[in-house]
Amino acid sequence: DFGFVQYALTLANVITIATIPFAQHVLPYFISRYQKEPDRLQTVLNTGWTLFVLLSAGTLLVAVPALALIGRLHTGVLVVATGSSAFALYSGLARGFISSGRILFMYLCSNVLQLVAVLCAVWVFGEQSVTPALIIYGLSYIVPIMILLTARPFPVGFRLTNLNRDTAGEMLRFAVPNWGSHTLFALFFAMDILLLEQFHDEATVGVYGLTRTIVLVFSFFPQGITMILMPKVAAPDVIGH
Repeated sequence: DFGFVQYALTLANVITIATIPFAQHVLPYFISRYQKEPDRLQTVLNTGWTLFVLLSAGTLLVAVPALALIGRLHTGVLVVATGSSAFALYSGLARGFISSGRILFMYLCSNVLQLVAVLCAVWVFGEQSVTPALIIYGLSYIVPIMILLTARPFPVGFRLTNLNRDTAGEMLRFAVPNWGSHTLFALFFAMDILLLEQFHDEATVGVYGLTRTIVLVFSFFPQGITMILMPKVAAPDVIGH
């Protein structure tokens, strides 16, 4: 079962190669860049939000028939991909506004919710299928996001209106190399799991996935430093230094 979970999470990461880099790299860069220009910032948020919705819709339109064609269409995979994209969107906004506390709360809250909900599903309801676990994993990001949006809204709102073509073009041009690098990284990160699932069994995938997850713990702090520093570097008052 753990092997299938690892495979499903890997598929979800591949599916989100368009939405996650846009949310985690493009949005925070432009928010930090125009944070001191309210009108321009509002245009960036409106345009970025609209582009993200279009990217999400396009991803589902491509992913659903593609997964069905190869016999890998699974509700849990789609829920995880959707939840991961929502998490990336909110964390990207928080990074753009240099609000690491929001990201910390979202990580902690989502992990606690995952743990409690999975334990309840297994011990209270006797659920043994991996599908509820994957659905819980994907939806656990939504609850902290809703709490944060209600308790600590961002200083500027965003809506699906006033799409600025010049801003959209600028954001998309900036996104292209990010999409390229993220796609290569996602494939590099996923290829071993995908090949193991294809040529071995889920037990092998599970053992391998557990080992790799333990190793990834050591990259947590370096990645965290990078996520916090990039918006600061992109801010207008430090550009050119």
